[in-house]
Order: sequence, then structure tokens, then C-alpha cells
Amino acid sequence: MNISPINKIIFILITLAGIIYPQSIINSYGIGNPGLYRDVASTGLSSSGLVPGYGKNLSLMNPSTWSTSKYSIFSSTFKGVNRLFNRENIQNQYSNIDWLIFIVPIKQKYAFGIGLYPYVDQNVQFGRRDLMTPDNEESSLINQIVDYSGGLSSLRFAFGFPLGKFGLGGLGFDMVFGSTRVHKSTEINDEVYIFDQRKLFNGIISQLYFTTNPFLIDSKEIILYLNLDFTIRDFYSELQSYQPFIDVNQNGFHDVFLIDFPGIDNSPDPVLTKFRDFYNPMELNFGVNVKYASDISLMYEVGLWKNNSNISGELFEFSDGLSEKMYLSQGLIKYANEFPQNIFHKFHWRTGYSISQMNFQNSPNKVDKYDLSIGLGLPFGKFGNQIDFAYTFSKIKSGNLINETVKTIKIGLTIGDIWFVKRRNR
Repeated sequence: MNISPINKIIFILITLAGIIYPQSIINSYGIGNPGLYRDVASTGLSSSGLVPGYGKNLSLMNPSTWSTSKYSIFSSTFKGVNRLFNRENIQNQYSNIDWLIFIVPIKQKYAFGIGLYPYVDQNVQFGRRDLMTPDNEESSLINQIVDYSGGLSSLRFAFGFPLGKFGLGGLGFDMVFGSTRVHKSTEINDEVYIFDQRKLFNGIISQLYFTTNPFLIDSKEIILYLNLDFTIRDFYSELQSYQPFIDVNQNGFHDVFLIDFPGIDNSPDPVLTKFRDFYNPMELNFGVNVKYASDISLMYEVGLWKNNSNISGELFEFSDGLSEKMYLSQGLIKYANEFPQNIFHKFHWRTGYSISQMNFQNSPNKVDKYDLSIGLGLPFGKFGNQIDFAYTFSKIKSGNLINETVKTIKIGLTIGDIWFVKRRNR
């Protein structure tokens, strides 16, 4: 395939890297930093969602615990984030609906649920200014800005079921899908060249959960939790590359021939490139719930996430991405009393911390992340309604590359009702 002079200029210049201003610098590498969604209760404990933070035996993210709920529940979470890039002294704020889930327990033995979550964020902007001096020609000043917008979402179908004397089991399927639009604008001596792309992604991740029956150690009740995630359908991506063009009127859009060159009316169909074996995640999490009293529990969690595939340099900008994440967390919760004697006993009180480390595939740099969280929940009404609040302070560091301070506030509303119960006629 012959490449026009415009294409040659664009393809040469898009290889330049520059200062990055995303929602997080980690999102600039590979597919980003996946699996950060949490319900509010789990956030208040600095938990991955494996251990029960919503109620005494219930986690909204662990389907093996769903059958312990007396009510069908619909839960939603709103998140607001303030992120400070300390080295560049740049502050970024954003907010969104973090997740939605509908859970139906059946006779307190079985349960099923449907949820929608943001799986990974890919909103990134980076740019560079450079001076290009070809042989025997005048120098040209180059300004380039690359905008990524979009991300991946997960539609989850999950089930909870009894395992007899062993405990409770759970099975989930995350159907991950989404797209990212790439807008690359390069200005050379007051002339703007634009190259647009679109990336489509999809794949399926399976999840297995196990919760033991309670047992005693030194008169303390202990419950163990286990979770294993793995890919059951390979992730697939389609890269759509559109005709580069000169943005004559500099409005950022591809117009017809009389305005831009070449015009959108004279442009060929996008070039399609398909990718596989670029993302194959596997995750293992283990949790312990130590009940020191009927309403006080201390939670411990450890986990490991790995991407067992190689990052594609053609699909992703920097030919690198996260290959491994490890974390350790500890949380303390005092559950609300069923019949509170004062206002303090009406709330679930939560706090926790987590320490994690992330490794890149093609770089020796390690990313350290520290989280400190507090939260509370207020049950109200007769059918399991609850309002939850959580605040997390995070530090993310990796040598001179990453230095971020993140403050996150989450507010959750859960509405409950009774389903699959035969009601009397009045």
C-alpha cells in the first residue's frame, strides 16, 4: 500500500511521546488500570469487595454472599475524584456513576444478580513540542496533541448457590466491551494535520467465588473467602484508522473537499486491523473475616492480578502496559445494631488501608499505591434500604515518572424489596 505524503508526515510524528495529562498516568499504558470499580461499602474498608462490608455477611461484589440477604436490592454508586499531579502541579477533577447492580436472593439459598460497571478508563491527553530540521531544509516547529476518549465497561451476570457443609459458592461472567477514540492533531508551521482512529474491544472474564462456613479459633469466629478470575473468551480488538487530512479551517473535524484536504467526501473507508492475545488477565484474591464481637469484624485481604499476554505496540501508544498487580489490605467495621439504642448504633462504621504495587511489562519501573479510607452506612426503612458514604486518600508514586495524590468521595444508594414471596390476598 502506497502512503501519501500526508500519511508519511502523520505516521512519523505520532511516534513522538510527550507530557501526559490523563485522569491517571497509568491509563496511558496498554489497556490502562483495570478493575478499580468498588461499591461504597467496600471502598470504606479499602477492600476489593471480597469480604462483607455492606452488611454482617453481605458484600455487593461477592455473589457467594448474596443469598444471606433477606431482600432483593438495587444499588448505585456516584463517584467524585480530585487528582493532583504533584510534579506538574496540575489538578484534575471528574465525577461519574461508578456502578449499578440488581441482586435477587431466592429462599436465602440461591441468588442471581446483574450489574454494570466501568471496567477501565481510557481518557488521556498528551502532547509535545519539538523542532524538526530535515537535511538542507529550514527548521519546522511541531506541536502535537493526542486525545484519547472512552473506555471499557463490564456487564456482569452472577449467581450464588449453597455448597452444603463446605459453605457458599458464586459464579460470575463479566462481558467486557467498549471503545476508545483517538484524535491526533499535529501542527507544523501553522498547518494542522489530523489523524483519527477508533479502537473496539470485547472479551469475557469468568469469576469463581467461595465462602466457608464459620469456624472458631481461640473463641473467635472466622470466615474465609476466595476468588479466582480468568478469561474464558480471548479479548479481541479492532483498530479503525481513518484517512489523515489537513484541517484547513482548523475546527478539529474532517470537512468536505472545499474546506479540508483531502475532504471527507473523497476519503476511503477506514483501514481495519484486528488484534488478539494482547490482554489475558488472571486474578486471585483471598480474604479473612475475624469477628471479635457480634457487631465488630476485622478484615484481611491479599490479591494478585496478572496479564498473561504481550502488549501490542501497534495497538497501544507506548508499547507497554501493566503486567502485574499485588495488594494487601486491612479493614475494620462496626455494624449497625438491628435495634439501636442511640444514633451511633444506627450506622455501619468502616475504615481501612491498602498497599499495592504494580509492575510494567517492558519497563523496570514499579508503581506503589497507598490507600486510606473511612466510611459509614445508614440502613433505613423495612426492606434493606441503605445510604453509604466513603472517602479515600491515595498516593501513587513511581520514581520520577508518577507522583499523584488522589481524593475520592463515593455516595451509594441501595433500595430493597421482597421478591419471590407468595403474598396473601386482602
